[in-house]
Amino acid sequence: QGVVDSEDLPLNVSRESVQKNVLIEKIKSSLTLRVLKELEFLSEQNVEKYGKFWQQYGILLKEGISSDFKNKNRLMDLLRFNSSLSEDDSPDVSLKNYVERMREEQKEIFYVTGGSRESILHNPNLEYFKKQGLEVLYLTDQIDDFMVTDMREYDGKTLKNISQGDIEGISDSDISVPESSLSKEEQSDILAFFKNQLKDRVSDVSDSKRLVDSPCSLVTPKDGMTVQMEKMMKMMDRKFEGEKRNLEVNMGHPIIQNLSEILQKDKKHPFLKDSVEQLYENSLLIEGLLENPSQVLSRFQKFMESASAYELEKIS
Repeated sequence: QGVVDSEDLPLNVSRESVQKNVLIEKIKSSLTLRVLKELEFLSEQNVEKYGKFWQQYGILLKEGISSDFKNKNRLMDLLRFNSSLSEDDSPDVSLKNYVERMREEQKEIFYVTGGSRESILHNPNLEYFKKQGLEVLYLTDQIDDFMVTDMREYDGKTLKNISQGDIEGISDSDISVPESSLSKEEQSDILAFFKNQLKDRVSDVSDSKRLVDSPCSLVTPKDGMTVQMEKMMKMMDRKFEGEKRNLEVNMGHPIIQNLSEILQKDKKHPFLKDSVEQLYENSLLIEGLLENPSQVLSRFQKFMESASAYELEKIS
């Protein structure tokens, strides 16, 4: 609480006249600037105390990015995030910290959205960045999608969602994953099979350069709506239909190589269609987009039945 000493305000203090009063605007601007300077000082001189402040009022500062364009740069310096380098789920990384740690050749600030740190850690699109030791900011608040849209960049570095399909600089030669034993023709055949099976449920199916341990993942098309934004839209409108996503396939993964071999021997084998459906729904499940998770149980149990019969045959 505090007291502001100012010139006399007009006696007509209706809400409309006060809002339009030049003196009120001046007071508002001065107080905002003073508070921001105090927060900047606190964040630099007492990290622990600022961390407690952020836990309670951080959401309001994030809202300010979209509502106070005049002070947007100051507010961006006050933001705190959890990241792939954080030891726990504490939001202890500033954009300035991130930029200082960036590699010389890195041109973008990488981030990913999700409901929690735990759910983000299971995101397949994070695998390449983990393998390369590239820091990724974890954005877990619902307001983050709106905030990032208004931020766009920091210190000349563009903010880039790692779940988008247009990540520059990713090369499969950068990561030590098992090379695909499939020929170009075999790769083309298995991708075509995925496309034919999934049809209009995905916008495209392509070879992935970002996957290390997972067979498939869904990625957002360039300038497309993020998963978190889509969930918010569905909460407001149950009839809202999300946009189609690209399915990226890891050609070096044993599952994909085995499916390719089956395809070459028997293009009508029922296991192929069941496997593609399972892989696609696994990707939806990880993203939190699978509307009815129980629908995968019968197919999963079918796979377990086949696997158990195969194991039994081996030991007999």
